[in-house]
Amino acid sequence: MPEEKTPAQPVIPLRRSEDFSSVYADNVAFESSVWGLKVFLGELDQGAGGGTPGVEFHTAVSIPWMAAKLFIYWLRLNLAFYEINNGKINIAERLLPPKPLAPDNPEDPVNAASYAVAKKLHDEFMADL
Repeated sequence: MPEEKTPAQPVIPLRRSEDFSSVYADNVAFESSVWGLKVFLGELDQGAGGGTPGVEFHTAVSIPWMAAKLFIYWLRLNLAFYEINNGKINIAERLLPPKPLAPDNPEDPVNAASYAVAKKLHDEFMADL
C-alpha cells in the first residue's frame, strides 16, 4: 500500500517576544472551561526558613482546547524520544496518580464514559512505568 501523503504545512517562523521569560516548574495544576484549559505552573516550597510547606504557583498559561490536544501529542513525542535516548523516567511511588474512583451513578452515560477514559489512561500510564 503506498504511503499516504499529507499536504505540506507552511513553515511558520518562530521568535521570542521582547518580554519572553523562562521559568522552572515542578508542579502543574489545571482549570478548564468551555473555551480552553488554564495550566498553572509552580514550584514546591518545602517551608525553609519557617514557612509553611506547599506549592507556590507563579505562572498560568491559557490555551484553547485544540492547542491542548496538539500539546499532548508533542509532549508525548518528546517524552518518548527522551526515554529512547536516556532510559525510562522513574516516578517515586508517592507521586503516582491514584486509581480513578468509580462514579456514584454509573448508569449516567457521561459518568460512565468519563470513568472509562480515566481508568484507561491510568492503566496505560501505570503499565508504561
